[in-house]
Amino acid sequence: MGNPIHVQPVDARRNESAPTPGGWLQREALVALLIFLCALLVRLIYLLQAAEVPFSSHPIVDGARYWNWAERIAAGNWRGAGVFFQAPLYPYVLAVMRTLFGANLSAVYVLQATLSSLGGALLYSAGRRLFSPVVGLAAGLMAAFYGPAIFYDGVLQKESIAVFLMSALIWLVVASMVRVRPGVSVTMGLALGLLALLRENTLLLAPLLFVWLWVQARGTPGFRRWIGPACQVIGLAIVLLPVGLRNLVVGGEFALTTSQLGINIYLGNNPNADGSYIPLRPGRGSPEFEQVDSTLLAEQAVGRPLSPREVSHYWLGESWRFIRSEPGTWVQLMTRKVLLFWGAYEVPDAEDLYFYQHWSSILRGLVGIWNFGVLLPLAAAGVCLTWSRRRELWVLYAMVLVIAVSVIAFIVFGRYRLPVVPLLILFAGAGVVAVTRASAERQWRSLLVAGVAALGTGLLANVTVFNPQQRLAMSFYNWAYVLTGAGRMEEAVEVNREALRLDPKMAEAHYNLGTLLASGRQFAEAIVEFRAAIDLREAYPEAWNNLGAALAMTGDRRGAAAALMRALIQDPGHPGARENLERILSTAMEPDEQDLRARIETFLRLPLQ
Repeated sequence: MGNPIHVQPVDARRNESAPTPGGWLQREALVALLIFLCALLVRLIYLLQAAEVPFSSHPIVDGARYWNWAERIAAGNWRGAGVFFQAPLYPYVLAVMRTLFGANLSAVYVLQATLSSLGGALLYSAGRRLFSPVVGLAAGLMAAFYGPAIFYDGVLQKESIAVFLMSALIWLVVASMVRVRPGVSVTMGLALGLLALLRENTLLLAPLLFVWLWVQARGTPGFRRWIGPACQVIGLAIVLLPVGLRNLVVGGEFALTTSQLGINIYLGNNPNADGSYIPLRPGRGSPEFEQVDSTLLAEQAVGRPLSPREVSHYWLGESWRFIRSEPGTWVQLMTRKVLLFWGAYEVPDAEDLYFYQHWSSILRGLVGIWNFGVLLPLAAAGVCLTWSRRRELWVLYAMVLVIAVSVIAFIVFGRYRLPVVPLLILFAGAGVVAVTRASAERQWRSLLVAGVAALGTGLLANVTVFNPQQRLAMSFYNWAYVLTGAGRMEEAVEVNREALRLDPKMAEAHYNLGTLLASGRQFAEAIVEFRAAIDLREAYPEAWNNLGAALAMTGDRRGAAAALMRALIQDPGHPGARENLERILSTAMEPDEQDLRARIETFLRLPLQ
């Protein structure tokens, strides 16, 4: 039946035939450089192809907020205002890039591609040290050509830096498996602190690595066993304490990263949650709306002004209230998020990988053959075939689980799970090498176990949760928004129609199409679109307002007044609806419309709440 495959680490000190340490290091450095250059080359080719994607030069949603934030920092407002709501490291990196290269997005993408490529070189080194040179080479090449990572290098998001820092953290963990050293432990804390300023959930790795460093130092006498863990804490403190003090001085509250824990938990755990992102208020999914709405709704519920910490606590309480009152619904929701996290589909945020691949043949080809749905089964096989080393590798298993649980507890996007990919790649590289060796040695039992694990995780990865077409529609909707901002109205109309072809039930796309048609004085068609948006979402004051304005332009003052009143009932502070209603009141009305005048006058005098 054969024995389980044990992929042994390479240790030149115990191998008489091994090259001298200097030669070994030179060879490792050369291979790492070649992997870095391969990774960078494929990314640069992708960036050239993706330059025509509308969002490459026009950031949207989170990317636009980061870019504008960076502009303010570069202009001298480096302290900002209030407790950080979003993780701050990325906009400060962008501010440095803006200072050095101006408002040049291409320079940012090249930096991200460079850091991501360095991550591949680090994984090669970690795999070589932990398993063997061949495993290291496999892991490095897997990282170099991993399609989704290449995509994220070309969008204005923080994931490339996160992948680099996670790869560096893995390398430091592997280095500490031989011997815990103070310098490495401090660096581990620094890397983890920086990572937490990109993805706050990764801070949960800190207690895990603290315990692991303590366990690694077993046999060390007395207080020396605590040196490694203490040095890790020092590294963390060097990065996070200044952020906490800045939040205290500027915002009045001490917070090591941000104040959005509570709202993030609630967005992933509430009666309307579907596993991905659904804003607190429909149509207001931008980060600035999320911060304003989470504060406003919490203060309205409590009846007094709240600090950022109190807002976070309020939404945490709402999440626990949902979980306690509807445990069955919550379990179903968590199951859905588990399937999303481990699924092959890259759940899109603002930018959609499957939209970008229409412009890039290299992305389309790589994603088609090397994606999460292929990575996960290979990693599962690798875990099985290296199980005999579990006492040594358990910290890597635990890191995977901590990241997975921390994302599943919130909401799931493809980019949120990207930090787990370097860990999986390490095991996938070991799996490929171990399967090859097991096949050559006819160790059928090992192959059977690995095959069952790969098959099971492969089936898990291919469970369909979301309709990709509907998600793709959002990219066309955003494209239409960019075209509208550029004044290319006719193109925006056609792109918006494509969004509706992909997802006829997207209320926002009907609303935007109606607005575009109204701007072209096609009021009859615009009215149809506004009514379609309202049919899909009755509480839509913007659509009611625009419907009223369009009806007024066709001479239907009664219908217009009714729509505008509905807009004001839903949003008493809507300035456009009140102005439009007053404009109707100022027009000359027919004798049989005097009752309409009286009704509008009475409505405008009523206190709306």
